[in-house]
Amino acid sequence: MDFFSGFRDLIDRALGPEPPEEHDLHVAAAALLMLVAKVDGRILDVEERALHTLLAARFGLSEAEAERLLKIVDETESDLSDPQTVINRILHEVSVEERGRLLALGFRIAAIDGVVHDFEDDLLWRVGMRLGFSDEEVVALREEAIRHLVSPPLDTH
Repeated sequence: MDFFSGFRDLIDRALGPEPPEEHDLHVAAAALLMLVAKVDGRILDVEERALHTLLAARFGLSEAEAERLLKIVDETESDLSDPQTVINRILHEVSVEERGRLLALGFRIAAIDGVVHDFEDDLLWRVGMRLGFSDEEVVALREEAIRHLVSPPLDTH
């Protein structure tokens, strides 16, 4: 049994049965978000809360389901610490249409503390390139993702 098959079995036991393509997408999203959140060697409280919130909101998961999904991904961190492992999972198991949404989620978790740090931006840019996005597409996904985190300035006129 390869790593991802074993990982999927863990998800099945934790979250219950759901279509395999949803498992794949949920795991890929959680792995990417955890990778981005941990790229600086730690997860801030705001990032921890955002991991749960983003996964729950994006996939209609309960707080408990999001927590279980993140726990499973966290327990396999040593296997997911290499960005190429996460990228390969996305390339093989996530539709082309969904990849941009995952990258946008990555930028949201990177920006949740108010700043997309250089190492987060570099990681997500490299992920975007390997997923087949152009520089312009990555920039557009970044800007759109961050725009949704920041409310527009108040009109003082």
